[in-house]
Amino acid sequence: MKINEVEIVYKRKNSAKPKFNDSNQVYKILCPFFENVIDHHESFKILLCDNNNRILGVYHLSEGGLTGTVVDIRIVAQSIILSNAKSIILAHNHPSGNILPSEQDKSVTNKIKNMCNLLEVRLLDHIVLTSEGYFSFADEGIL
Repeated sequence: MKINEVEIVYKRKNSAKPKFNDSNQVYKILCPFFENVIDHHESFKILLCDNNNRILGVYHLSEGGLTGTVVDIRIVAQSIILSNAKSIILAHNHPSGNILPSEQDKSVTNKIKNMCNLLEVRLLDHIVLTSEGYFSFADEGIL
């Protein structure tokens, strides 16, 4: 009988691990990753970090439409485990230009926060980006 082999791989392409101190720095770091979609359609990414707020990498989770994108929490967990991340920052854009999070944004954030607690991983923030600015769940005290 033949069965499939499962290979789990995390590849670092360089040794640089930039560090951040606040949500404004994170916004500036993330903007280039949203450059081609920020005003067009929603995209969801995860900033994977170590214990010292140094960035291991950015994981592109999903692309959506004008008003939403799918966030599969199991894939979020998988990206955390594969990268050995100890903390994460969620990020997605609002093409409408409205920086305020929707109720769905808040619900997904809470689900991911609960999953992170189980994995002993810190959810540092959820950033909603627009071309004009951003909203930080952590800065607003709703994380």
